[in-house]
Amino acid sequence: MKKALYCINSKGFTLIEIILAVSVFGMIVVGTLGSILYGQQAQLSSGLRNRAGLIADQTLDIVRSLRDQGMDTLRDGTYGLSPVGITWALVPGGDTVQGFNRTIAITTANGGDEKNIAVTISWKNDFARDGSVTLSMTLTNWTTPIPIIQNSGTRSSASMSVTPSTGINATMVEGSNSISDGSQVYTITNSGSAPMSWTAAYTVPDAYVTLSQNSGTLGAGESVDVTASFTTSAYTLTTSDGVGPTIFSWYIAFTNTTNGSGNTTRTQRLTVTTTSALTVTPGTDFTVSGSAPFTQTQVYTISNTGPISMQWSLTYEQNWMEIEGSLAGTLAGNSSTQVTVKFNSNANALSDGRYSSYINFYNLSSGVGDTTRTVYLTVGGDPGGGGGSVGGKKIWSDNDGQYVYMITTDKKFQVFDVKGNPDEPSLVGEVVIGAILNNLFVKGSYAYVTTDDKSAELVIIDITDQANPTLISTFDTSYSGDTDLNGNDVWVGTASGNDFALLIVSNDDGTKSQIETISLSDHTNPTSLIKSDSNGILYEVTAKYDSAQSETGYAFLTSNADNTEIQAYSFKPGATLTQVATYDIPGKNTPLTIAGYFDWDTHNDLIVGNNQTVYFLAYDEFAIEIHLLDAFTIGEIKTPIHDIAVASIDKSLKAFLAVPGDLSSGLKRIDFTDASNPIFDGQVDTGGATKGVTYDALLNYVFGANSSGDFLGVFPRNANNF
Repeated sequence: MKKALYCINSKGFTLIEIILAVSVFGMIVVGTLGSILYGQQAQLSSGLRNRAGLIADQTLDIVRSLRDQGMDTLRDGTYGLSPVGITWALVPGGDTVQGFNRTIAITTANGGDEKNIAVTISWKNDFARDGSVTLSMTLTNWTTPIPIIQNSGTRSSASMSVTPSTGINATMVEGSNSISDGSQVYTITNSGSAPMSWTAAYTVPDAYVTLSQNSGTLGAGESVDVTASFTTSAYTLTTSDGVGPTIFSWYIAFTNTTNGSGNTTRTQRLTVTTTSALTVTPGTDFTVSGSAPFTQTQVYTISNTGPISMQWSLTYEQNWMEIEGSLAGTLAGNSSTQVTVKFNSNANALSDGRYSSYINFYNLSSGVGDTTRTVYLTVGGDPGGGGGSVGGKKIWSDNDGQYVYMITTDKKFQVFDVKGNPDEPSLVGEVVIGAILNNLFVKGSYAYVTTDDKSAELVIIDITDQANPTLISTFDTSYSGDTDLNGNDVWVGTASGNDFALLIVSNDDGTKSQIETISLSDHTNPTSLIKSDSNGILYEVTAKYDSAQSETGYAFLTSNADNTEIQAYSFKPGATLTQVATYDIPGKNTPLTIAGYFDWDTHNDLIVGNNQTVYFLAYDEFAIEIHLLDAFTIGEIKTPIHDIAVASIDKSLKAFLAVPGDLSSGLKRIDFTDASNPIFDGQVDTGGATKGVTYDALLNYVFGANSSGDFLGVFPRNANNF
């Protein structure tokens, strides 16, 4: 019995031993694993800390380089870094780099001569503990020279000084190719008693700036001049938002490489602004007739509609007129001045006849808005004779090549026979309308004339008998009850066998404008169909419409409304009239005239005369947009383009331009067969100021309506490269 019990007790002791052994082994394993994990964690934490320290050290180097560009780059606050080209810029708040959070704290010390820099790199990790590393330094304004002094109080070695102490503060109007105050001569002087080597370099290399000399050696007391300037590449810089101003900065580091005494920097700043823009109101010429003495005057308001100051000037031709007020000056942004045009004693001494003089207004700062006004003076009434009057404005040729129609500055509609002898057209009929005439459209047996008559913005003339043209009706429109409107232009088409008109009107101050469709089923009684309001002043209209191709047509208008200088409307005669697209001519510009060349399948070309530039545009009916094909400036054009006629000649597309200010070459031609690459194609001497242009049906002749000299010029299209 005792033996049996002994055996049982012996087996229980062995089990305990096993349990104890397992426990000890487990403790050893857990301890070992804990040691391993802790070591790995410590190793990871150490690695993160090392990486953070490296980033912090690199960051201090970057901040130090920013200091070298100028102490003013380090402003108090908390920042991160952002790359800018090949350098860095401070950005508010902080940033993230390689998975770490970075902050740069900058504070001022020692009265502003020092900056305390604290760079903190922090991180979060799921396996290792969160952590951070902070490195600090103090930066001194090293541009303040510290002279090296002997006991005697004199300089013992080379020391550099640079004058002047200021940098470049240049300005440029966007797109002007001209930089004001764009260079500076710096004088580097060795004011010490020993030779000195020096260097000058931009801290950030850039194609926009250059130095005339980059290094050299100066003896005691010697100097050298270094010119810092902007290159022509800076002309490409633009405002960041299209409004401006936008400031670009570079730094020149002048370094005394001998001992560092006098090291300094200079800042080069270029402020780019938007363009100044000239406008002159009213947009009409000054017309006077009668007998001496002439006491009439005309006030023109010269405005700078741009955001920056503008230099301007004006010139005029004839000694029988004068300007009361300044002939030149400077206008601040969005300001204006006035000049008064008047006649002097020389005008009172003129013999009977018609005289004209141009007033040219120039934007000397950017050239935007250069324009011309004409002064017309008729002494002693209508001199008559010679088949017409001086002062042709707009002109139109019929489909048969037999007659040419013209409106004049003395309020007449005239008919000329050109078929028998085109070189000597003969006046066969005329109608005195008695109002200022603005534009002309001829279709079939009718001529349509727009006027400034507030009760007859549109005049319809029956030209069935060219020798006896007859005014058969007028049309009076209104705008939201306002009847004080001017008829600016008209276009006429045919739908379902009946004619209809597109009429554009505006009031005198340009606050109200509209396009209107008019039924001409009865030419003796035109009636309004649909109106659509528009901004600014509407000037001219052309249209694409063929009822056999589509019920919908498209009208294209010019306007002085900023950002919508070109407007497109879809229309169904008598049914709809809706604006569908606009085009913004850059700057505050006023397109004067528009013509269209339309082929229903292949061409939607718009040719717009805007001051001295011709814009070739296209209307995309599928994208519902107007887009630019090319902008073409002829260097010889000095005054605004007043009229454009387009034709297809010998399988080439031609645009004829009437430029009244170019007295020796008032008609010009452009080949726009490829509207994306127009070519200047010739010009002719019109012998006067040409305001209107057309061509005969056989395309053998081009006709120009001149405002002075022979009122009607006839020019074979093959003459003078024309």
